[in-house]
Amino acid sequence: MVSTIWLDPVELQLRTDKHDNFGSGIRILHKHVKRQIISLTSSFQVIADLNAYHAFIASLKCSSPFHLSLPAPNVTADFDHLKMLGHVFVVADAKDLAQIVRDVTRYGGAYRPEDIYEFIQRRSDWKDIEKTVDKTMYNLSFKEDCLVC
Repeated sequence: MVSTIWLDPVELQLRTDKHDNFGSGIRILHKHVKRQIISLTSSFQVIADLNAYHAFIASLKCSSPFHLSLPAPNVTADFDHLKMLGHVFVVADAKDLAQIVRDVTRYGGAYRPEDIYEFIQRRSDWKDIEKTVDKTMYNLSFKEDCLVC
């Protein structure tokens, strides 16, 4: 189960390169999520945290007390896509997950199928659903007891 040790938005800004304007912040969040094993129970906290990051980015003003610059519109879109991507942790059906991975337009083209696949591998039930996801994604039909000589 993942703990709720997510990065504080101010800490996220301090960790980013000031010339990158939150672009590396999204990469930090990607790395952080990919290091966790996320159960169904903790996935709701992950979604809540991603929603909080999205709200923080969307609310930035030039008059911020932290002297944060406004994020570029594409960074706001990146946080939109990351927020949507958090929902892969609550999808129950493995076949639906495979369709999500294959649908390259779902996140505005921000993620390749292999990127989404890396995220769903962090689910705590991954070993149970892996065969079904792969079978559906690649339209495979082979025997479970297949021997390769």
